[in-house]
Amino acid sequence: MMKKLGSLFALAMVIATVGQAQQSELNLYHLYKTVPQANSLNAALFPDYKITVAMPGFGGHLAYVNNNFLTLNYIRKNTDATGTLNLSASDFSDELRSVNRLEVGTNSNIFHVGMRFPTTYVSVGANLRTTAGISMPREFLELILLGNGHPDVAESNIDLRKFSLRNMMYAEAYVTVGKEITTDLYVGGRIKYLNGLTHFGLDRIGADFTVNSEEATMQVEEFTLRSGGIAGLALKSVIDSTNNSPIGDINPQLLFSNFRNSGLAFDVGGRYQWGDFMFHGGLNDLGFIRWNPNSTLQLQFRDAEFSYDGIDLARYITNPDQAQNDFNSLGDNIDSLVEVYSPEIIQNQGYSTALTGRFYLGAYYDLGSFHRVWVLSYNTLVNRRLFPALNFSYNIKVRKIVNFAVSTSLVGGKFNNLGTGASVNLGLFNLYMSTDNVLAFMTPAAAQNVNARVGINFNFGTVGGKRVRLRRDKQAVDNGGEEGTLDFLDEDGGRR
Repeated sequence: MMKKLGSLFALAMVIATVGQAQQSELNLYHLYKTVPQANSLNAALFPDYKITVAMPGFGGHLAYVNNNFLTLNYIRKNTDATGTLNLSASDFSDELRSVNRLEVGTNSNIFHVGMRFPTTYVSVGANLRTTAGISMPREFLELILLGNGHPDVAESNIDLRKFSLRNMMYAEAYVTVGKEITTDLYVGGRIKYLNGLTHFGLDRIGADFTVNSEEATMQVEEFTLRSGGIAGLALKSVIDSTNNSPIGDINPQLLFSNFRNSGLAFDVGGRYQWGDFMFHGGLNDLGFIRWNPNSTLQLQFRDAEFSYDGIDLARYITNPDQAQNDFNSLGDNIDSLVEVYSPEIIQNQGYSTALTGRFYLGAYYDLGSFHRVWVLSYNTLVNRRLFPALNFSYNIKVRKIVNFAVSTSLVGGKFNNLGTGASVNLGLFNLYMSTDNVLAFMTPAAAQNVNARVGINFNFGTVGGKRVRLRRDKQAVDNGGEEGTLDFLDEDGGRR
C-alpha cells in the first residue's frame, strides 16, 4: 500500500509540472528544521527551536531573476568580431517559448520572532517585497526583432492576450499560528497585513496583430494601464507638467499621507507523517492590496484598430547608419497610434490588485535518522497561467550543527539547475544560505534562473524527541495500548 501511494504521488507530481518555467526558494524549503524563514513557504513546517529571533535587517535577503528563454551566451554567440549582432530567424525562434517571461524580485525579512510551545508554534514578523515581470508571446518578439518583412513573421497572427506587465512593492506584517493536531498531523495558518508602496501594471490585453510583409494591423479591445502609490504620484506629476507644473513636483506631505494602500493576505499549510513518508503542502499569498484613490492614475484605452508600416529593431542594431529614417518612420507611427487611442486619464479612483499566488506540494522519505530524500513541486499563477517547477533533493543533518541540502530542479524541460542550501549553528548564531541554481554563479552567461537568500538568526533551546516520545506513549495508553509499543523518535527527531 505504501509503495502504491508513493508511486501515485510521484506520478501526480510529474503531471502537475508539465510546462514548468519557474522556480523559487526550493532549497530553503528543505532547511525548515533549522531556518525559521522557511516557515514562510509552508506555515505547518516549524523550526526545531523553542525561540527564534531575527534582528532587523539580518534575518534574510532574497534576490531572484527568472528568464525562460534567452541567455547571454546566445547574444555572444551571434555577435561577430566587429560587435554586430547577426540574428538567424530559425535559431532565434528555437530559443523562444509560447510565452516568454522575465521576472525579477527581492524579499527582505525585516524582523522575525518565533516561539514553539509543546503543541503550538507562533511567530510574528515583517517583510519588504518587490516584484517586477513581463510576459510576451513568441510571435510578438519575432515581430519586434525580425520585422514584419521577414518571411518567418509575415502572414502571421499575434495574440496579445498572453502579454502582461507588472511591478509592485509592498511591506507585510504577519502573525503565524501552527498547531500539532496529532503526533502525525500538523497545520498552520498566517494572516498578513499589507501596505502597498508602488504599483504599475497592465491588464491582460485583448488584442490581435495581423501581419504581412507590407504592414501590420492591430485590433485592440478595451484595456487599462494602472498605477498607484509612488508610481501613481509620479505619473500624476508628469500629467501635471502639461499644465505648466514642474515635472517631479510632488508634495512630500501628499507622498507620505497617501501611502495608506492597505491589504490582507493569508497563507495555509499542512503536513502529515505516515510511516517513513511525510506529505506536505502550502498555499501562500492569497490576498489583495487596495490602492488609495489619492495616489492612483489609470489610463483607459478604448477599442480601436490601427495599421502601421512595421518595425525592425534588429536593423537598428546591425545597421546603425540606416536607423535614422527608420526612427523617423517609427515616430510618425507612434504619433498616429496615440491619436487613434487617445486614452482616458482617470485620477483619484481606487482599485485593487491581487497578489501572485504560490503553491508548494511535496513529500519526503526518511532514509535514516539524519538522511532524507525529497520531491517538491512549486507553482505560481501569473496572468491566469500556471507556471510550475519540480525539485528533487537530498537532505542530511549532522548532529545539531549542520543542516545541508542539495537538489536538482526540472525547469524549462531541463535538469540543469543544481541547487544547494545549508545552515550552520555557531552557538546562538545560525547562519544560512540557499540557492536553486548554484551553477548560475559559476557560468552567469548560461544562466536563466538565479536566486539566492542569506541570513542570520538567533536560536534558543531545541525541541528534541523526548516530548514526542512521551506524547506517543500517552496516546497509546489512551487508545488502550501499552506504554512503549509505538515507534519513537531519537533526540534529533529522526524516526528509529
